[in-house]
Amino acid sequence: MINKFCLFNKRQNFISFTNCKKGIINLYNISQNSFDFYLNVFNKNFNSKTEREKENNLRILKLLSFSSPKNEKNMSYMATIEELPYNLEKNLFLSYLKIWQFEKDNIDLIQICENPHNNEIIKNIEGLNFNNYGFLTSGEKTFKVWKLKEKNNNKFICDFEGKYQNRNLLSVTSDNNLVDEYIFALFENKLVIYSKNKIKEI
Repeated sequence: MINKFCLFNKRQNFISFTNCKKGIINLYNISQNSFDFYLNVFNKNFNSKTEREKENNLRILKLLSFSSPKNEKNMSYMATIEELPYNLEKNLFLSYLKIWQFEKDNIDLIQICENPHNNEIIKNIEGLNFNNYGFLTSGEKTFKVWKLKEKNNNKFICDFEGKYQNRNLLSVTSDNNLVDEYIFALFENKLVIYSKNKIKEI
């Protein structure tokens, strides 16, 4: 998996090369022509060593995204989605949302959220770059907005959950270029526009 993105006040362009089965992320700095970061997300977690050894062969690094608002110079965040099967016969998976803090030459895991979409399969994750750090995750029927809350010990919490008449969520995205926070969600044949966590238009 290959992604292109910006970090650190949008001044540096990176490409990430990801081995999803081994949980390896390698970040290439385009402007400096160097590999600045290397991370194995399966080995750097809060689980016990014994538990990690048993589970890591089954884990899949499914998705990743970055949040780097324009008003910040030296700090960015990365969110990863991992899946771990707990019933292969029924094709059921546990999902883990992990959030990492990026500084120049340093990466720290700061938060793990188990099963963040309540047994829904997580289909996508997108970094939000409004006035604060955040991420947008989408499942089968719902999307969630995760924002950094300084009053909660600098943790990301679910700031808003969006759904519409129990319809299937086909796609959701944000527009980081607008002054106000807008989120566009397509629930089957209904396009729902959210502004400041409220439905603006259907």
